Amino acid sequence: MRPSFWNLPAKILVLLASVVCLSVPKSSFAAGSGSGKTKLEVGSFNIQVFGESKFSKPFVRQTILSIISRYDIIFIQEIRDDQNKAIFELLKELNSATGRDYHALVSDRMGRGEMKEQYAYFFDSKLVKAVDSYVFKDTVDDFAREPYVARFVSLGREFTLAGIHVAPNDVRTELRALSKVHRDATQRFKDNNLLIMGDFNADCSYYKPVEGFDFFDEPVKVLIHDDEDTTVSPASCAYDRVLGFGPFLKHVSEAKAFNFQEQFNFDLESAKLISDHYPVEFTIDGLADYSSDEGVEPEENVPSVIVRPEIEATPVLSQTDEDSLPQLCGITPYLTPGGYCYSSFETGKVRVPNSCCSY
Repeated sequence: MRPSFWNLPAKILVLLASVVCLSVPKSSFAAGSGSGKTKLEVGSFNIQVFGESKFSKPFVRQTILSIISRYDIIFIQEIRDDQNKAIFELLKELNSATGRDYHALVSDRMGRGEMKEQYAYFFDSKLVKAVDSYVFKDTVDDFAREPYVARFVSLGREFTLAGIHVAPNDVRTELRALSKVHRDATQRFKDNNLLIMGDFNADCSYYKPVEGFDFFDEPVKVLIHDDEDTTVSPASCAYDRVLGFGPFLKHVSEAKAFNFQEQFNFDLESAKLISDHYPVEFTIDGLADYSSDEGVEPEENVPSVIVRPEIEATPVLSQTDEDSLPQLCGITPYLTPGGYCYSSFETGKVRVPNSCCSY
């Protein structure tokens, strides 16, 4: 993985014998998009209760930016911000700090109780094109937080990522239900080049790895080994996982945790300010005859889109319904290349019924 753009390890200053100030000064940033890349760097990170309060802390903010800057695509979990601002502030600061052009796909807030969470994919738009994305339609309520599926094209390859934060009190049910997500995605995109990743809580007291992950219609490759430690704690647990399918797996590396505590020389207390999880990371090889200097076709979408649970069908609107279309359809609806209708609202870009784009 590329070195981060912050000069780490952090300096720990003790002031007035009671206040600890952590600083992460900037340094050079390694080449990103348009630099002849042959490998795509992919990450998955449970940032732990990410919201405006957490992002307002300079040490935490700068360290998170440093971590995320390692990746061309990253799946982010545990966004908890009912104002829906922090994730977009993170995107803006990431682009400002790196000089790259990251775009974002952000799910609606999900969860059974009052504690709702969002998912996000950040991706370097000069290297990666988002083809489609949707929240899995969970008709029988298998998941506390439904998986978030996205289709990407990069370095000459097309593939699907499905991300999830599994509820720790229902790990077995949710892991087995991932077979439905696998089936749905492979049918939708007509191939099985798929990676399922995220915080599975699949180790230690929640799940015994010996039970395995053979819940699918085809063989699965577990890219995170059972002895990998993905937790920021004295315990060693492989909670975060990556499961792979399809012929493109021969171009996907093994996954491992990025131990930022060790890499940045943090003590445990400082590391826990960032998250209780390490990100996990892997690479995808580009096609041998593909040059990343060619870039990808520009997207018609705006840089950030909120994706809500999938809309089943375009409704037939009555005259009364048409009168309420401005509220339903937002401002300036438009069709994406994939044939989906999006529009602008105060909270950002949202997928709306296709009838809005023909109104």
